[in-house]
Order: sequence, then C-alpha cells, then structure tokens
Amino acid sequence: MFEKKERLARFRRRCVPFGDGCSLSSSITAVQTHGHEVGHTAYEVAGAGETLLIWGDIVHVPSIQFARPELTWEFDADQAEARSTRKRILDRAARPGIFIAGAHLDFPGVGSVARVDGAFAFEPL
Repeated sequence: MFEKKERLARFRRRCVPFGDGCSLSSSITAVQTHGHEVGHTAYEVAGAGETLLIWGDIVHVPSIQFARPELTWEFDADQAEARSTRKRILDRAARPGIFIAGAHLDFPGVGSVARVDGAFAFEPL
C-alpha cells in the first residue's frame, strides 16, 4: 500500500475535493452516493432534455435489488447508508427522461428505471 501512495503522491497537489451537486462542467454534476464506499460518487450528464446517471455500484444484484432495494451487499462499507442511498438514487432515476448506466446492470448496461408495485425495475435499452 505504501508503494501505491508514493506513486500517486505526484498527483496530490492536483486533487480538488468536490461534493454533492458540484458542477464539473456545464453538463456534468456530481451526485453523492456514499455507502458502498466512502466518497462513492455518481455523475449526471444532462443535455437535450435527457439525463444519463452514471452510478457505479448502487445495485449489485439487479435481479433482486431493484425489487428489494432495502437488501444490502456484504461488500458495502456502510450497509445502512448504502440502503438509504440506493432507495434515494432509484427514486431519482425513476423520473421521466432519466437513463442510467453502471456496473452490474443487465446487458447492455444502460437503460431506465421504472416504478413497479412500490418497488423498481430495470428496463434495458
């Protein structure tokens, strides 16, 4: 681990912390999604009336966690926060004009979220 820190030390002065809602450009905004890991962040890319939410590890087992977002994953650093974040992000993603992309999603890894009987479902493109 020490060796890795040494290799990255030259970039330390270029690092700029940012938080929820930080505009990284005119069309890209950071979205705080802590829980899986400290500092876990999603990004919303907006344009032409649509938004792509690139979310990383919000859902780990799509066949289960869209229908049961309260279920956590053993590799979440903070399971309570991951659960809360997943519910909040799924609710955000279920709005019209929002598309999602992220790890662990069914092929093609891009789609939308629909509300189904008080839960959610992934609709691949």
